[in-house]
Amino acid sequence: MGAGNDGETTWDLRHSDGRRARVKVPPRLRRDDHDTLRAAAIAGLGIVALPVHLCAAQIEKGQFLHLLPDWSAHADAAATLLAPTRRGQQPSVRAFIDFMVEAYPRAIHQGK
Repeated sequence: MGAGNDGETTWDLRHSDGRRARVKVPPRLRRDDHDTLRAAAIAGLGIVALPVHLCAAQIEKGQFLHLLPDWSAHADAAATLLAPTRRGQQPSVRAFIDFMVEAYPRAIHQGK
């Protein structure tokens, strides 16, 4: 998803069968903070594209309606974990990194 020069945001969506679509969305609010976007949607400001794992509670409570359940945005998004270099790195830090590398992909795809 990105912001264009015309003030619109483009959502790059991927269907579960592999189809892709680009949708221009005129934003009412532009933020890069998931918590702010979730709060704005709860307040009724409009639709939002959030990872399912970040809004599962709102879907379960009926605060959110999952509009396009077979489509996902940010399909190629990456998470970044910043840590000290391996030299001098505590074993607990390495263990956490190894855990996240394995567990994070499973966690974000559970809601799909």
